[in-house]
Amino acid sequence: MLAGQLSELGIVPGMKLEVHSSFKSMGLRTLAPLDVVDILYTAVGREKGLVAMPTHTLSLEHAMGRDDWAQPYHPKHAISRVCGAMTEAIRHYPGACRSDHPSHSITAIGGSAADITRGHLAAGACGIGSPLHRIAASGGKVLLIGVGLTSMTLGHVGEFIANLPWLQLPYDAKWGDHFIVQDDDGSVRRVPIRGGYAGCSSAFGRLRAPLEAGGYIKCGKLGQADCLLVEGAAVLTAVCAMLAADPASLFCDDPHCPCCPPRRALTDKLKAEGKV
Repeated sequence: MLAGQLSELGIVPGMKLEVHSSFKSMGLRTLAPLDVVDILYTAVGREKGLVAMPTHTLSLEHAMGRDDWAQPYHPKHAISRVCGAMTEAIRHYPGACRSDHPSHSITAIGGSAADITRGHLAAGACGIGSPLHRIAASGGKVLLIGVGLTSMTLGHVGEFIANLPWLQLPYDAKWGDHFIVQDDDGSVRRVPIRGGYAGCSSAFGRLRAPLEAGGYIKCGKLGQADCLLVEGAAVLTAVCAMLAADPASLFCDDPHCPCCPPRRALTDKLKAEGKV
Protein backbone atom coordinates (compact mmCIF):
# COMPACT_ATOMS: atom_id res chain seq x y z
CA MET A 1 0.00 0.00 0.00
CA LEU A 2 2.70 2.50 0.97
CA ALA A 3 4.66 1.96 -2.24
CA GLY A 4 1.57 2.68 -4.31
CA GLN A 5 0.80 5.82 -2.31
CA LEU A 6 4.33 7.11 -2.79
CA SER A 7 4.02 6.53 -6.53
CA GLU A 8 0.71 8.40 -6.63
CA LEU A 9 2.34 11.26 -4.77
CA GLY A 10 4.93 11.51 -7.53
CA ILE A 11 7.94 9.92 -5.91
CA VAL A 12 10.05 8.20 -8.56
CA PRO A 13 13.45 6.49 -8.79
CA GLY A 14 16.36 8.93 -8.77
CA MET A 15 14.59 11.48 -6.59
CA LYS A 16 16.29 13.18 -3.64
CA LEU A 17 13.99 13.54 -0.65
CA GLU A 18 14.26 15.54 2.56
CA VAL A 19 11.71 13.85 4.85
CA HIS A 20 9.97 15.20 7.94
CA SER A 21 7.51 12.84 9.55
CA SER A 22 5.17 11.74 12.29
CA PHE A 23 5.30 7.96 12.35
CA LYS A 24 2.20 7.70 14.55
CA SER A 25 0.12 9.68 12.07
CA MET A 26 0.47 6.91 9.48
CA GLY A 27 -1.52 4.49 11.65
CA LEU A 28 0.64 1.49 10.79
CA ARG A 29 0.10 -1.54 13.00
CA THR A 30 2.40 -4.05 11.33
CA LEU A 31 5.33 -1.86 10.27
CA ALA A 32 8.10 -0.27 12.31
CA PRO A 33 9.80 3.06 11.52
CA LEU A 34 12.75 1.24 9.96
CA ASP A 35 10.35 -0.54 7.59
CA VAL A 36 9.01 2.79 6.36
CA VAL A 37 12.54 4.11 5.84
CA ASP A 38 13.22 1.02 3.72
CA ILE A 39 10.06 1.57 1.65
CA LEU A 40 11.02 5.21 1.05
CA TYR A 41 14.53 4.15 0.02
CA THR A 42 13.14 1.59 -2.43
CA ALA A 43 10.78 4.18 -3.90
CA VAL A 44 13.59 6.63 -4.74
CA GLY A 45 15.93 3.89 -5.95
CA ARG A 46 18.87 2.54 -4.02
CA GLU A 47 21.50 3.48 -6.60
CA LYS A 48 20.64 7.04 -7.66
CA GLY A 49 18.02 8.14 -5.13
CA LEU A 50 18.50 9.75 -1.72
CA VAL A 51 16.49 9.86 1.50
CA ALA A 52 17.59 12.40 4.11
CA MET A 53 16.09 13.23 7.49
CA PRO A 54 16.88 15.65 10.31
CA THR A 55 18.57 13.87 13.21
CA HIS A 56 18.79 16.98 15.34
CA THR A 57 20.14 17.04 18.87
CA LEU A 58 20.14 19.80 21.44
CA SER A 59 23.91 19.67 21.91
CA LEU A 60 24.18 23.23 23.20
CA GLU A 61 26.30 24.16 26.18
CA HIS A 62 23.72 25.65 28.51
CA ALA A 63 20.99 23.19 27.53
CA MET A 64 22.98 20.42 29.22
CA GLY A 65 21.23 19.33 32.39
CA ARG A 66 18.25 21.62 31.68
CA ASP A 67 16.55 19.83 28.81
CA ASP A 68 15.90 16.10 28.41
CA TRP A 69 16.92 16.29 24.75
CA ALA A 70 20.34 17.77 25.45
CA GLN A 71 23.37 15.51 24.98
CA PRO A 72 26.96 15.87 23.78
CA TYR A 73 27.11 15.36 20.02
CA HIS A 74 28.84 12.39 18.45
CA PRO A 75 27.59 11.39 14.98
CA LYS A 76 27.60 7.69 15.80
CA HIS A 77 26.12 7.82 19.28
CA ALA A 78 23.93 10.91 19.79
CA ILE A 79 20.27 9.85 19.82
CA SER A 80 17.86 11.67 17.51
CA ARG A 81 15.20 12.72 20.04
CA VAL A 82 13.87 15.92 18.48
CA CYS A 83 12.34 15.00 15.12
CA GLY A 84 10.45 11.73 15.59
CA ALA A 85 10.87 7.96 15.48
CA MET A 86 11.72 7.73 11.78
CA THR A 87 14.79 9.92 12.27
CA GLU A 88 16.22 7.58 14.88
CA ALA A 89 15.47 4.66 12.54
CA ILE A 90 17.37 6.12 9.58
CA ARG A 91 20.35 6.72 11.86
CA HIS A 92 20.62 2.92 12.25
CA TYR A 93 19.99 2.08 8.59
CA PRO A 94 22.89 0.18 6.97
CA GLY A 95 25.19 2.57 5.14
CA ALA A 96 23.62 5.72 6.60
CA CYS A 97 25.80 8.86 6.65
CA ARG A 98 25.27 11.45 9.38
CA SER A 99 26.62 14.98 9.14
CA ASP A 100 28.89 16.56 11.72
CA HIS A 101 26.71 19.48 12.81
CA PRO A 102 26.10 19.27 16.60
CA SER A 103 22.57 20.69 16.66
CA HIS A 104 21.14 20.26 13.13
CA SER A 105 22.70 17.04 11.86
CA ILE A 106 21.23 15.39 8.76
CA THR A 107 21.34 11.65 8.14
CA ALA A 108 21.07 10.36 4.59
CA ILE A 109 21.02 7.06 2.71
CA GLY A 110 21.72 6.67 -0.99
CA GLY A 111 24.53 6.90 -3.48
CA SER A 112 25.24 10.60 -2.81
CA ALA A 113 24.73 10.46 0.96
CA ALA A 114 28.40 10.95 1.86
CA ASP A 115 28.76 13.97 -0.44
CA ILE A 116 25.47 15.52 0.74
CA THR A 117 26.35 15.29 4.44
CA ARG A 118 30.03 16.27 4.20
CA GLY A 119 31.24 19.56 5.73
CA HIS A 120 28.02 20.46 7.52
CA LEU A 121 29.59 22.14 10.56
CA ALA A 122 31.67 24.42 8.36
CA ALA A 123 28.62 25.39 6.28
CA GLY A 124 26.48 26.13 9.33
CA ALA A 125 23.21 24.58 10.50
CA CYS A 126 21.14 25.75 7.54
CA GLY A 127 23.71 27.76 5.61
CA ILE A 128 24.68 27.81 1.98
CA GLY A 129 26.39 24.50 1.24
CA SER A 130 24.64 22.69 4.10
CA PRO A 131 23.08 19.29 3.32
CA LEU A 132 19.54 20.65 2.92
CA HIS A 133 20.78 23.39 0.61
CA ARG A 134 22.63 20.81 -1.49
CA ILE A 135 19.53 18.62 -1.75
CA ALA A 136 17.30 21.50 -2.84
CA ALA A 137 19.91 22.90 -5.25
CA SER A 138 20.20 19.51 -6.96
CA GLY A 139 16.45 19.28 -7.63
CA GLY A 140 15.43 17.56 -4.41
CA LYS A 141 12.03 17.73 -2.81
CA VAL A 142 10.63 17.91 0.72
CA LEU A 143 8.25 15.15 1.83
CA LEU A 144 6.13 16.05 4.84
CA ILE A 145 4.39 13.00 6.35
CA GLY A 146 1.71 13.86 8.89
CA VAL A 147 3.37 17.21 9.63
CA GLY A 148 3.00 20.65 8.09
CA LEU A 149 5.24 23.33 6.67
CA THR A 150 6.17 24.41 10.19
CA SER A 151 8.34 21.26 10.35
CA MET A 152 10.20 22.12 7.14
CA THR A 153 13.78 22.94 8.12
CA LEU A 154 14.58 23.91 4.53
CA GLY A 155 12.80 27.22 5.11
CA HIS A 156 15.70 28.26 7.32
CA VAL A 157 18.10 27.73 4.42
CA GLY A 158 16.15 30.38 2.54
CA GLU A 159 16.62 32.72 5.50
CA PHE A 160 20.39 32.20 5.33
CA ILE A 161 20.40 32.86 1.58
CA ALA A 162 18.55 36.13 2.28
CA ASN A 163 21.35 36.88 4.80
CA LEU A 164 19.44 39.19 7.12
CA PRO A 165 21.07 40.70 10.26
CA TRP A 166 18.79 38.91 12.71
CA LEU A 167 20.41 35.56 11.84
CA GLN A 168 23.13 36.54 14.32
CA LEU A 169 20.62 36.39 17.21
CA PRO A 170 20.29 32.92 18.78
CA TYR A 171 17.08 30.92 18.83
CA ASP A 172 17.21 31.01 22.62
CA ALA A 173 19.84 33.15 24.34
CA LYS A 174 19.88 30.95 27.44
CA TRP A 175 21.31 28.03 25.45
CA GLY A 176 24.68 29.75 25.05
CA ASP A 177 26.97 30.20 22.07
CA HIS A 178 28.87 26.90 22.12
CA PHE A 179 28.12 23.32 21.13
CA ILE A 180 29.22 20.37 23.26
CA VAL A 181 30.86 17.67 21.15
CA GLN A 182 32.01 14.21 22.19
CA ASP A 183 35.17 12.81 20.62
CA ASP A 184 35.85 9.16 19.87
CA ASP A 185 37.77 8.72 23.12
CA GLY A 186 34.72 9.83 25.13
CA SER A 187 36.07 13.26 26.04
CA VAL A 188 33.88 16.29 25.47
CA ARG A 189 34.79 19.78 24.27
CA ARG A 190 33.21 23.13 23.52
CA VAL A 191 32.87 24.24 19.89
CA PRO A 192 31.86 27.85 19.14
CA ILE A 193 28.73 28.43 17.08
CA ARG A 194 29.61 30.34 13.91
CA GLY A 195 27.74 31.59 10.89
CA GLY A 196 24.40 32.46 12.48
CA TYR A 197 21.46 30.70 14.06
CA ALA A 198 18.43 28.93 12.60
CA GLY A 199 15.32 30.40 14.12
CA CYS A 200 11.62 29.75 14.65
CA SER A 201 9.57 27.94 11.99
CA SER A 202 6.12 28.45 13.53
CA ALA A 203 5.15 30.90 10.78
CA PHE A 204 6.32 28.78 7.84
CA GLY A 205 2.69 27.97 7.09
CA ARG A 206 2.61 31.39 5.39
CA LEU A 207 4.71 29.85 2.62
CA ARG A 208 1.85 27.61 1.53
CA ALA A 209 -0.04 30.24 -0.48
CA PRO A 210 2.84 31.22 -2.80
CA LEU A 211 3.96 27.60 -3.15
CA GLU A 212 0.47 26.43 -4.06
CA ALA A 213 -0.01 29.36 -6.43
CA GLY A 214 3.10 28.26 -8.30
CA GLY A 215 2.05 24.61 -8.39
CA TYR A 216 4.95 23.52 -6.23
CA ILE A 217 2.98 21.45 -3.69
CA LYS A 218 1.35 18.08 -4.28
CA CYS A 219 -0.93 16.51 -1.67
CA GLY A 220 -1.35 12.82 -0.94
CA LYS A 221 -1.45 10.12 1.72
CA LEU A 222 0.99 7.69 3.30
CA GLY A 223 -0.93 5.19 5.37
CA GLN A 224 -3.47 7.38 7.14
CA ALA A 225 -1.21 10.44 7.21
CA ASP A 226 -1.76 13.52 5.08
CA CYS A 227 1.36 14.29 3.07
CA LEU A 228 2.83 17.18 1.13
CA LEU A 229 5.51 16.87 -1.54
CA VAL A 230 7.17 20.25 -2.07
CA GLU A 231 9.74 21.44 -4.62
CA GLY A 232 12.86 22.30 -2.63
CA ALA A 233 14.16 25.07 -4.88
CA ALA A 234 10.73 26.71 -4.87
CA VAL A 235 10.82 26.85 -1.06
CA LEU A 236 14.06 28.80 -1.16
CA THR A 237 12.69 31.18 -3.79
CA ALA A 238 9.48 31.74 -1.83
CA VAL A 239 11.33 32.44 1.44
CA CYS A 240 13.69 34.91 -0.21
CA ALA A 241 10.79 36.70 -1.95
CA MET A 242 8.83 37.04 1.28
CA LEU A 243 11.82 38.32 3.21
CA ALA A 244 12.72 40.78 0.45
CA ALA A 245 9.20 42.22 0.69
CA ASP A 246 9.23 42.26 4.51
CA PRO A 247 12.17 41.02 6.62
CA ALA A 248 9.73 40.29 9.47
CA SER A 249 7.29 38.25 7.37
CA LEU A 250 8.27 34.86 8.82
CA PHE A 251 8.36 35.78 12.50
CA CYS A 252 5.67 34.13 14.61
CA ASP A 253 3.18 36.11 16.69
CA ASP A 254 3.78 34.34 20.01
CA PRO A 255 5.00 36.93 22.55
CA HIS A 256 6.57 34.12 24.58
CA CYS A 257 8.65 32.73 21.70
CA PRO A 258 12.34 32.91 22.73
CA CYS A 259 13.37 33.66 19.13
CA CYS A 260 10.97 35.91 17.23
CA PRO A 261 10.41 38.90 19.58
CA PRO A 262 14.14 39.81 19.80
CA ARG A 263 14.50 39.39 16.04
CA ARG A 264 11.41 41.51 15.42
CA ALA A 265 12.75 44.22 17.71
CA LEU A 266 16.06 44.26 15.82
CA THR A 267 14.24 44.38 12.50
CA ASP A 268 12.06 47.28 13.63
CA LYS A 269 15.16 49.15 14.77
CA LEU A 270 16.93 48.58 11.46
CA LYS A 271 13.82 49.60 9.52
CA ALA A 272 13.65 52.84 11.50
CA GLU A 273 17.30 53.48 10.65
CA GLY A 274 16.68 52.69 6.99
CA LYS A 275 19.09 49.76 7.01
CA VAL A 276 16.65 47.06 5.85
